[in-house]
Amino acid sequence: MGLLDKLKVKINRRSRTTSNPIIFHHIYEPTADAPTNFDLAGFDPDHDEDGFFHAVMQMECEGQFGGTAESREEIRRRFRIRDEDHWQLVKDSVYAVLLGKHETMEEVSYREMNWRAAEMQRQLRNLIEKRAVGMRD
Repeated sequence: MGLLDKLKVKINRRSRTTSNPIIFHHIYEPTADAPTNFDLAGFDPDHDEDGFFHAVMQMECEGQFGGTAESREEIRRRFRIRDEDHWQLVKDSVYAVLLGKHETMEEVSYREMNWRAAEMQRQLRNLIEKRAVGMRD
């Protein structure tokens, strides 16, 4: 059972016993004695979930819309990602915060898919504009 599964179980148990919703980033706010199985690295999912979605796409996707070795290295350096295991921990931790913020994983997935669709449209629009300029020259 992964981190997100464990957190979902806790939410379900907690929601049955209390009327207060669980907000992960309040429970797991990073402190000096924070558990070692939770790490947001340099991400701020409360204020910049698009930055996280961008990092996921760059780190895990290939091809025209995915990342390159250079972009992956830039993300590792900027967010202090040590290795693949650390990236998985950070990714699970950020998704846990987003789950607490948006209440369902379906909503988090919906927001990520919308971001990806908008990003692909932006990239395609830039490509079309570059080709149009090239044809005029």
